[in-house]
Amino acid sequence: MNESRINRKIKSLQIKNVNNHEESEYHFHEHLNLIVGSSENGKSASVRALVFALYNQYNGDLVNWDEKFAQVTIEFVDGAIIKRRSEEHTSELQS
Repeated sequence: MNESRINRKIKSLQIKNVNNHEESEYHFHEHLNLIVGSSENGKSASVRALVFALYNQYNGDLVNWDEKFAQVTIEFVDGAIIKRRSEEHTSELQS
């Protein structure tokens, strides 16, 4: 059985106003990537941002308290881009 699958690797992740991230950007290596840091540095927030962008799943605490929106952009190595923005506990997919 020959199945055709999309095998996308993430090239970069941009996070704006998600929890304690004002503006953060990750550039991923082709193989293994680790996100490390001490407590309260935004590791879990980075994962929440990734889940939000990919699956539109988040809790009401996604947006930084001082901001009106959160935005997450994922760029894949094949050039595809997902940009998702949440405002006041709503979200929309921007293409």
